[in-house]
Amino acid sequence: MEQAVCSRENNMKTVYCAVRTLFLAFVVVAWTQAGFAQTGMTAVTGGSQEQEPAAVTLPEYLTPETVRELVSTLSDEQVRQLLLERLDAVARQDTAPTEPGRDVLEFLGSSFVAVGVLIANAVTGLFFLVDDAFRVGEYLEIDGTVGTVEKISVRSLQLRHHQGPVHTIPYGEIPKITNNSRDWVIVKLKFTVPFDADVNTVKKLFKQIGKDIMEAPYADDIIQTFKSQGVYDVNDVGIVVRGKFMAKPGKQWMIRKDVYARVQKIFSENGIEFARREVRVKMPETEEGADAAGNGTAAAAAEAAIAQQEEEMQAAAKPG
Repeated sequence: MEQAVCSRENNMKTVYCAVRTLFLAFVVVAWTQAGFAQTGMTAVTGGSQEQEPAAVTLPEYLTPETVRELVSTLSDEQVRQLLLERLDAVARQDTAPTEPGRDVLEFLGSSFVAVGVLIANAVTGLFFLVDDAFRVGEYLEIDGTVGTVEKISVRSLQLRHHQGPVHTIPYGEIPKITNNSRDWVIVKLKFTVPFDADVNTVKKLFKQIGKDIMEAPYADDIIQTFKSQGVYDVNDVGIVVRGKFMAKPGKQWMIRKDVYARVQKIFSENGIEFARREVRVKMPETEEGADAAGNGTAAAAAEAAIAQQEEEMQAAAKPG
């Protein structure tokens, strides 16, 4: 409960930072436009230049130093750098336009493109935060990228992959978010047994495993214990049986590892083997084999004939 409260506080801080950044971005654009106007628009009239009055009157408190100080407090480095560069451009004397409105329009065009991208990312991020789509520490999948939320900023969020890399994803580039850390998670496990295995015995063994894991140290993380789902499929290898359990998010990996070990052990104790893919090769008789068999038969017949002749000769040699 305390973690959830802290997460909501972080979300509110992020919303505040986003609104504050948008406000300062609009202030910078307005101030730079007014700054260009105060430098004076020049109009060429018959070879002489006449100074036109400033188009915008700035409040006394809205000075370059004040705006710069506010911008310097922004947490997003890219946004802060962009706005500071715009302020520096206006502060330089060589930025005074030489044609009526040309530099102002060019500046506003480039500024609004940059600020438009910022606004799109920030507004999208605001909607995600309002919807409570993710929090720091949750495991997300975003368009094929997975990781744990490590940081939430005004413009983007950072995901830490389980192998170490950090992915920075702007809010405007997120098509959808899959959150794997909410409420509960179901894990389904499949095992292939031989065709002659007793499916009812397998079901009873799964039930026994479900009772045993409820006494394990991680029992508090189990919402629904492991149980059989019967025969899932029959293929050319054997019978595929499936079991499942429900656990708290993030705790399923340890439970799954232990269930695998328990299934292997209890199958071995009850004489049930896992089905293995086999390759059977049938070798037909070759011509050489047939010839060899024929030659052997002929040799045997010849030996029998010789033995018979010897017996006849011996009988003839006996005196009458």
